[in-house]
Amino acid sequence: MQNLSRKPIVSGRFYPDNAQELGGVVKRFLEVKSGVVIPEKPSLMTIIPHAGYLFSGVVAGATLGTAHLEKNCILLGPNHTGRGEALSVWPGGEWLSPLGAVPVNSSLAKAIIDAKLGFVADTEAHLGEHSLEVTLPFIQEKLCIQDKGICIPPHIVPICVASVDFETLKKAGQGLGKLIKKYNAQHSSPVSLIVSSDMSHYVSAKEASRLDSLALNEVLSLDPKGLFDVVNREKISMCGVAPAVLGLFAALELGASKAYKVAYTNSGETGSSFGATMDSVVGYAGIIVQ
Repeated sequence: MQNLSRKPIVSGRFYPDNAQELGGVVKRFLEVKSGVVIPEKPSLMTIIPHAGYLFSGVVAGATLGTAHLEKNCILLGPNHTGRGEALSVWPGGEWLSPLGAVPVNSSLAKAIIDAKLGFVADTEAHLGEHSLEVTLPFIQEKLCIQDKGICIPPHIVPICVASVDFETLKKAGQGLGKLIKKYNAQHSSPVSLIVSSDMSHYVSAKEASRLDSLALNEVLSLDPKGLFDVVNREKISMCGVAPAVLGLFAALELGASKAYKVAYTNSGETGSSFGATMDSVVGYAGIIVQ
């Protein structure tokens, strides 16, 4: 029988592996005030980075701390390893972190797989992939409901999105949005989309700012085709462009009308005390779509 309990692979490296320490770190990041005020309505899609917490945790925390998330979260992340299927859905079971287990919403996962949009039940793409794992403790801390001292966790559907052609992303994203709309109408606990992506990789801070502004302008314009085109034309090394394009199409189907830039920084700024320089950085952005 297939093991559907996904164990962490970067705890102790990207984030603390001690539950008490990790919970404290994540809570402090979630309490960071972004200064951005958004309407009191659900966040349809949120984009956050997935580097080590010392580098990108402040952006992820400030963004998720500002977002209005539902208890069901579809997680869309890139496929850094090249393993598994192009649109890989973890079909059931649970994902583990030092903070405990988060159940996979298997009925929602099955609906996504059965919709014939290109999504496939597959664990191989996820086993060596860090982008969604790094997001998990933030979701646990943000959405945990305490009941007599016991945390009732949220539910997730983890999806790895490889670098595929535009039409594949469009079909999958629009279909996913329609599916979520139908699911929300039939269930009391709606769905939020969370996209995991870093921005430019290993360029100067000045160049990262220039390139990332080009990509983020398309996101803020809610233009998935514009995002796909500018990233390819300008050779922007945004690792999560595919899940971001797919997610934007889904958010538009759900009625998205406005995007907010909550935070932007780079590893040279956040990691200066650890020896990072501004000569070669990774960009980190936090976006909320409503």
